[in-house]
Amino acid sequence: MHSPVLECKTDVVLLRIQFLASGKIGDISVIKGLPNGLTEKAIEAARKISFEPKKVNGVPQDVTRQIEYTFREYYEGDPIRTRALIVVVPDPKFPPNSIGVSGVKTINVPVTLLPNGKAEIGEIKGDWPKEVKDAAAKAASKITFKPAINKCGQAVKETTIINYEIK
Repeated sequence: MHSPVLECKTDVVLLRIQFLASGKIGDISVIKGLPNGLTEKAIEAARKISFEPKKVNGVPQDVTRQIEYTFREYYEGDPIRTRALIVVVPDPKFPPNSIGVSGVKTINVPVTLLPNGKAEIGEIKGDWPKEVKDAAAKAASKITFKPAINKCGQAVKETTIINYEIK
């Protein structure tokens, strides 16, 4: 199984290239460059261009064109740089005698923490009475958190489980 690949950023190097009548590349000037050796990589690629010279009435001509080289930044593996940070988990107001039929005293609430700071509640499994599930879901929906941040620096959703002890 392959690791997920996240495309973060796309940027371009813009070059002005002289295509000579001889079929060779002439002068190359940088209109817009990028750091980290990317401008140099674009120039190196431009020097390797092979082409048929433009002809006017059968006579090869020099031509200057702008060429754009696109670079994309990718990350492989877990795209999350910083996990969501839960700041406040409100206590649910369970009805009296709320212990589930199975005798379990912990209810697990699946929660998706959205980039906009809202919590989306998933399906609560187990033999819990509806009132207990509703109370847990209501409390979990009011969680305060800082969203997860991916390796591109964008807020993203993250799913977690909130466990409530029933006393």
